[in-house]
Formats: sequence, structure tokens, C-alpha cells
Amino acid sequence: MNTVARLALFFIVATLFLAPPALHAQECGLTPLPAKPVDATVTTTFLASGGTGEVLVRWRDPATVSIFEVDVPDPTKWKQLSTPAVTSVKPIADETYKRDGFVADSSVIRFVVPEQPVGLWPTRTFVVRVCGGAKNAEGGWAIVRIPVSSPGLVRLIS
Repeated sequence: MNTVARLALFFIVATLFLAPPALHAQECGLTPLPAKPVDATVTTTFLASGGTGEVLVRWRDPATVSIFEVDVPDPTKWKQLSTPAVTSVKPIADETYKRDGFVADSSVIRFVVPEQPVGLWPTRTFVVRVCGGAKNAEGGWAIVRIPVSSPGLVRLIS
């Protein structure tokens, strides 16, 4: 094996092992849903289309997480619109989110808010699916609804 091939093999192996664990398999299905929803909330009063969103969920160390954007908040009627990318899932380690009632038994999930042509502040609906982890293998789910607007308008206001 020549030096270039060895170096390429090293980088491939290093990439596989050094990628953050939160970016590995992050998929739970939208259906079937477990019987009971879990508590969740967003950390801001609005989001920027194409920006980063944060959801607090009362679930410690989920094995996998998926977020789905749906058209209505009713599980019997919703249609999936998109599957935003989850960028990180971390247990809440301090009291940053204590005001929201989420502490040691919770996680913060960051995701990319899907871009779409939007009007002024349409409320969009996201379903958070957590699977496995410390609680149980069945997983949990939550619905969060939040106004989303263009990045320029969000920067102007915040």
C-alpha cells in the first residue's frame, strides 16, 4: 500500500470515529407514535426560516431523535411536510433552562428550521420524536408550535 492510499484510509477511518455522536443515526419514525406525549417547549418566541431552532424535551439521553414538520397538530390528520436536520442532542447539564421547568431529566435538541417562502410569522408545527435511551425503548413524542419568519425580519426584531 502506498503512502497516499494509507493516508486516505486513515482519514476515512478517523472521520467515522471522530464524528460527533449526535450526528450519527438520528432517525425515529413519525409513526407509530407511543401512547403518551412528553413535555417539550421551544427556547425562543420565534424562529428564523433556515436558521437554527432549539427544543427542550423532558427526555434524558435519547438514543435517537428526529424532528418532523407537519401541517396540523392533530396526529390523526397531519401530513408530513419536511424532516429538518437534527444538529445536536445534549442533556441539560446546568440550570440554563430552569425557568422553563426543564432541568436534569431533559435534553436540548438543536435543528435546522426548513426554509420556505413564508409570510409574516406563520405558526409552524414540529413533531419531536425521541427513541430509546434511559427511559425506555418505546420512545416518546411531542408537538411544538412556533412562529417562523424570514431571517432578515428576525434579525431586525431581535
